[in-house]
Amino acid sequence: MTKKKSIKFLEIKMKQTNFESNLLAELNEDGIIKARFWQDKNTLKLFIQDKTLLVIPEENLIIIEEVKPRFLLRQLNFLHLNEAKKAWVWFSDFYAVLLLL
Repeated sequence: MTKKKSIKFLEIKMKQTNFESNLLAELNEDGIIKARFWQDKNTLKLFIQDKTLLVIPEENLIIIEEVKPRFLLRQLNFLHLNEAKKAWVWFSDFYAVLLLL
């Protein structure tokens, strides 16, 4: 889900030392910023829990992208990345043996 918010005087606010915490308060966002980087010379990207904030100071615009887990895709990705560790390895080895028979 993507939301756009316009914030007045964004370029000026970015020069303040506590810009990020003030921005989160103004947007009513909880949490802390986990990472940040300049995507290009005009766009600052901020990462908070399950959300990405794209800050575009020239346009006084902030784009909020929210990530929500999708049904079944999360579970399949869990297996694909082998987060289950040993249990999944045993199951996949057993399944491979069954396929050989």
